[in-house]
Amino acid sequence: MRRYPVADYYNVHGHQLGDIPYTPECYGRIGTALFRTIFNLKRKPFKAIVLDCDNTVWKGICGEDGWQGVAVTVAHRALQQFMVDQRNSGMLLCLCSKNSEQDVLDVFDQRADMVLKREHLLPGG
Repeated sequence: MRRYPVADYYNVHGHQLGDIPYTPECYGRIGTALFRTIFNLKRKPFKAIVLDCDNTVWKGICGEDGWQGVAVTVAHRALQQFMVDQRNSGMLLCLCSKNSEQDVLDVFDQRADMVLKREHLLPGG
C-alpha cells in the first residue's frame, strides 16, 4: 500500500459475499506490485548508467555558457549524489555528450559544487 496507495481499498460487500475483500483498483495495484517484483527477480541487472551532461548533470550548455555559466542546482546535486551512490554500489558511470571533451572536463575540473567527479566516471576512449 505504501508503494501503490489506494484511497478506497476495502470492499465490505465483496468480502461478505465471496471473500473478495478488496476493490478492483486495489487488486490492480497488488497485481502490479507482484508483476514488478517477479520481473525484477528474473531480469538481468544493469551494469552501466550513461549520462548526458547539459541540462542533466548540470543546468545549462557548457559549450555555450562555459564552465562558469552552467549551474549546479539542488536537484542536479541530488542526481549527482544518486549517481555516485550507484557507482559505489557497483554500477559503471559513463558520459555521452555532443560537447567538446575539453568543455566537459573544464566543468568537472573547475566547479567545486559538483558532487560527481571525474574519478567517478569511466575514462573516455
